Amino acid sequence: MIPTLFTKSEEVRGWQQGLPKGSALALVPTMGALHAGHEQLIRKAQSVAPNVAVTIFVNPLQFNDPKDLQEYPRTLKKDIEICRRLGVTAIFAPPVDEMYPSKSNSTVSAGLLGAKYEGEHRPGHFDGVLTIVDRFFALIKPDFAVFGKKDYQQLVLIRQMALARYPMLEIVGVPTVRDPDGLAISSRNIRLSSSDRQLATKLFESLCLIETQFTAGQIDPRQLESVGRDYLSQYPQIIRDYLVCVDSANLAEINSVTNSAILLLAATVGGVRLIDNVLLNG
Repeated sequence: MIPTLFTKSEEVRGWQQGLPKGSALALVPTMGALHAGHEQLIRKAQSVAPNVAVTIFVNPLQFNDPKDLQEYPRTLKKDIEICRRLGVTAIFAPPVDEMYPSKSNSTVSAGLLGAKYEGEHRPGHFDGVLTIVDRFFALIKPDFAVFGKKDYQQLVLIRQMALARYPMLEIVGVPTVRDPDGLAISSRNIRLSSSDRQLATKLFESLCLIETQFTAGQIDPRQLESVGRDYLSQYPQIIRDYLVCVDSANLAEINSVTNSAILLLAATVGGVRLIDNVLLNG
């Protein structure tokens, strides 16, 4: 199947309205630079709906660092080929001014949760994420929207927004895809040198070490966090932003891991910022 490529909102509206009545549509929002993780999202979308739309849009609102925005990989031709190979129904790859016309500068607030953890280190990031996702939801009107669990805080915030604004929309989370060395697959990984990539595997190793301690009976989240921090402190080249153990449903602080919890980790390796997570007691 050759996917239909759209760059204008009115084209997408016409396509969406022309779908057979009752034919479900799944949306996979991406910033392009598609990789094996995105392919899993697309396959999951195909498992829940006969029509799959992929958006490819490097969203400037979610970058607080202009250099990071400039360096973000853009591989549209390759992305289109991946979508074609997987049998995607449609691709929406709009220019920036299509999604952010000068007359429309309103944004969606991520609230207090959007200012914690990842949001504390990337001010305004989640406002930007929710703003563009909200615009895609309103335009494309999907029945399902598929996101990766690697960006776990993002997933929680999108679920909250969808519940409030799009109650008939089902948000589907897909487990993190990892390379054989354990590193979570990310579009940013291509910016890692070979030595930095090897160092980056220590992030997942620290989370696995914490998981081992939890399995052995440790349920104090502060103690679990310290296990991971102590492990990473052996590698001064890794600049850790945060490593926390919080409630997996709402990312609230907890006093013990008696229900489902999640380890959230963010660090910079070789100038590349990476995030990862592991679910405990899921």
